[in-house]
Amino acid sequence: VYVGASRVAEVCSRNGAVDTYIPGSEHAKRDLLEAREKLYHALKRTGPMEIADVVVPPSLIAQFVGQVKAISSRHRVPIVAYGHAGDGNVHLHPLGRGMAREEWEAKLPAVMEEMYRAGVALGGTISGEHGLGFEKVGYLGLAMSREQIALLARIKRAFDPNGILNPGKIFDAG
Repeated sequence: VYVGASRVAEVCSRNGAVDTYIPGSEHAKRDLLEAREKLYHALKRTGPMEIADVVVPPSLIAQFVGQVKAISSRHRVPIVAYGHAGDGNVHLHPLGRGMAREEWEAKLPAVMEEMYRAGVALGGTISGEHGLGFEKVGYLGLAMSREQIALLARIKRAFDPNGILNPGKIFDAG
């Protein structure tokens, strides 16, 4: 396993990675996962924050993150990106640190839409691990046609005719 990880680290370094870290023990692996879990809570303490979950082909992660960096710069909204290199799932956290609530709320919709559009343009989609929930459902049309969404609604009705599974999350029961 570590030989493979070392090879991955070499490839990453040759392709512009700033650094790589390969945990050398089970304890180090646990520490790394714990740090990742704490990152979200640490970011929340800096001010308003949003979470986006964009999946792109793994070979295009660097390109996507570069586009997100440009979106961040253009809107003057810091965006933290991290994720799963193996499956292309990129977690994005636009931050409203130091902004008045009104400014944050005015900037956020454009930032979110541009990030989602960038991912979809690279052959990705707008949700991987965390789903759409209530807040992100409005962005579904960026990744799917009306026909595809209607098909999903029909499948949902077929398996949940009474609308009791995640009611109202994406499709109304009717």
